Amino acid sequence: MILPSSIEGGLDLFFVKDGLPLQRYETDRLQKITDLLNHVCTIEYEITGSELAAIVREFRLIKQYRPGLNQQLEVHERTARYGNLKNFIVILPSSIEESLELFFVNDGLPLQRYEILRDAVNFSGVERILDTMYYEAVGANGRSPMHAIDNKNSHNSPTPFSLPARGEETRETVIYSSLETREMPNSPSLDGRGKGEGEKVFSDGNIQDGNTLTEIEMGEMEIVLSWVDTNKDQVNYINMDTVSGKEACLKLLKDYLHDEETPQKKHFRPS
Repeated sequence: MILPSSIEGGLDLFFVKDGLPLQRYETDRLQKITDLLNHVCTIEYEITGSELAAIVREFRLIKQYRPGLNQQLEVHERTARYGNLKNFIVILPSSIEESLELFFVNDGLPLQRYEILRDAVNFSGVERILDTMYYEAVGANGRSPMHAIDNKNSHNSPTPFSLPARGEETRETVIYSSLETREMPNSPSLDGRGKGEGEKVFSDGNIQDGNTLTEIEMGEMEIVLSWVDTNKDQVNYINMDTVSGKEACLKLLKDYLHDEETPQKKHFRPS
């Protein structure tokens, strides 16, 4: 159905299908869609394990390419804290089969992410993140020792999910995400550094020296805090301000990973 619109000179289009809610599209919105399609050269997609991972990825791509037809160029700082959560771990599905993705949030530090297999037995990577984000003193600049960067190479600005080149000498950079793998006979670790824990180290060229978060880091934190506040009744998380210590936190994570009911809707919030 096409009817006069409340917008002067415009028309409203109504799409009607039996058994479905009435859908209304104003012609100015259709024009925006047409303009967008006229600028599309190719359509590509990435598979993510969760809505949160997709939103964070979208934010980084928008900041990187700044598309003219997308208005999400800035994430405004919140005027009030989202709920009472300040330091927590969100447990979400991963795009990797039989894995989960952990989002480590500490107020004032950059977001850390870690993908781990459901049947993992080695939690050393998780322990390192727990130590540096929650249980070890941060440096004088307000950052954890994990967030050191090689200033000499900082101009290279690798992509958020890029690996250092094979054989390239690099100093310790940000551990943006890690992945614990099943043991394979005579297999090297994922980053080609020989046998190890299967840890995958990514560099983030946006980390800078100083006592404040970068624009991208701040934007990611705002996205995560807002998303968790909206979805806190549907997602699983551990409140690090109330858990009794690192060992208790690790036990909760292990119990959760190995629980057969985990794929079902099961909330996990120790108080």
